[in-house]
Amino acid sequence: MDTSVVHLSDNFHEAINSSITVLRSGGVIIFPTDTVYGIGCLGNFEDAIKYIFEIKHRDYSKPLSAYFSNIEMVAEYVAEIPDIFYKIAEEYLPGALTIILKKNNKISDIATSNLQTIGIRIPNNTFILELVKKLGKPILGTSANISNEGSIKSADTVFQIFNHKVTLIIEDDENMIGTESTIIDLTEQPKIIRQGALKIEYFLK
Repeated sequence: MDTSVVHLSDNFHEAINSSITVLRSGGVIIFPTDTVYGIGCLGNFEDAIKYIFEIKHRDYSKPLSAYFSNIEMVAEYVAEIPDIFYKIAEEYLPGALTIILKKNNKISDIATSNLQTIGIRIPNNTFILELVKKLGKPILGTSANISNEGSIKSADTVFQIFNHKVTLIIEDDENMIGTESTIIDLTEQPKIIRQGALKIEYFLK
């Protein structure tokens, strides 16, 4: 397949519309977030989910996350939301944070490696928030890199790796931290799984 690159600073609306077209047709896109480049698809296309694992050389035991536009959308896809989630969300979302919650059956078991949990992302990035809002459903995905290699914050590097493997790359190198999100698990006793771009220890004491 040919890979198109749309520069976000040149045409925001084209980037949104092209992404919607690709995603709704079962395709995979690479997009900017607030942290690093992400790769994702819609959850109702299991072949696309499997394809992300394939082209990243990602083990199926490593689940994907889900990108949401707001807390209200999160509530539609999880089994329960503990009170501490709202405290953290009020302070830190949108932001460089992944929050693990118990999922419901709207999230594919393939995407979550048959775990009954899902990593929730509401990135502090206007493009991805607007895209998910217009889609009306979350994007399932992860960082756009080869598994176990470094995360990427350059569209040129992403293109070198994934050219002819994805339909669309949205370029925006200017607005990313370059460090992956912090991951916290709220399914039982709150705990930090990965200390990333955001420091939130005092909430979990």
